[in-house]
Amino acid sequence: LNILGPPPGPWPANGLTVRTRRSVDQNLTLMVPLYTGGKLGNLVKAASQRESAARASIGEAEADAALRVRGAYYRALLAAEIAKVAEARVNASTALVASTRAQFEAGRGIQASVSRADAELADAGRMLANAQNDRAKMLLDLKRAMGVQLDSDITLSDVLVIAPPTDDLGASLIEAARSRPELLAARALLDSAKAQAGAARGAYKPQVYGAAMADAFAPGDMGKTAGGTVGLIVSIPLLDAGQRNAEARQMEAMRRRSDAELKAMELRVATEVRQARLDMETAAANYRAAQTVLQSFEAAYDVVGLRVEGQRCMLLDG
Repeated sequence: LNILGPPPGPWPANGLTVRTRRSVDQNLTLMVPLYTGGKLGNLVKAASQRESAARASIGEAEADAALRVRGAYYRALLAAEIAKVAEARVNASTALVASTRAQFEAGRGIQASVSRADAELADAGRMLANAQNDRAKMLLDLKRAMGVQLDSDITLSDVLVIAPPTDDLGASLIEAARSRPELLAARALLDSAKAQAGAARGAYKPQVYGAAMADAFAPGDMGKTAGGTVGLIVSIPLLDAGQRNAEARQMEAMRRRSDAELKAMELRVATEVRQARLDMETAAANYRAAQTVLQSFEAAYDVVGLRVEGQRCMLLDG
């Protein structure tokens, strides 16, 4: 005798009565959901959205790794440029020492000027040593971010260039909202929570399953028997001591929490985009100002050089 139980969800189950004597039974059961009030459909959707959130989380980890590598690379480029400046200062100080010492030996200078030039060279050497140390540390940070051996050789092929952002702020915000992995994961989790809430509401509705069973039974004292059962299982929720209501309220609370987390994530991403844009614009403005100052100093140096060569002025130690 086959016994069809109530709808168990996506896992079919059956029961049968047997004698107390030894027997062998082989049973095949097929159960098809005909109407579940959206419960099973929402459970499938919730699982699919959780899978999407997991894939987006992988993308977030990959983006974070790429960001760390890029940040370490640009810091290494900056350290290399600072080391070049320090080297140029050492070269200039070395030339100043040679010129000052030559003037002193020719009787056209004083010992204090030589001592001051030596001190300037020593300070320039100190700054160069610090700059080279920082450059070596930045290269180590870059290797660690890349996950390569720390004693491997890395050559920086680029030159640090600062340029203002090319697109407008609105386009940057739209692109961030569209492609940031953490936002994609948060949206998928919200959709999953909505589906879970829908599944909890679907449990209030009747559950209808179609079932078919084929059974082969061989008791120890009788011949083999075979049979089949086809049935329609209908479950109507009447009283569950508040279980369905508690589950529905829990799923709704989870949906609201996921919605709040998504909104907080959107606000954080928009803030990061705006701050990054301000940093880029400020860096570009400072770079342009430094270029202007450099051009002014170079022009003044050329003018002084021409005046000295024309013997229209002379250099004095300050």
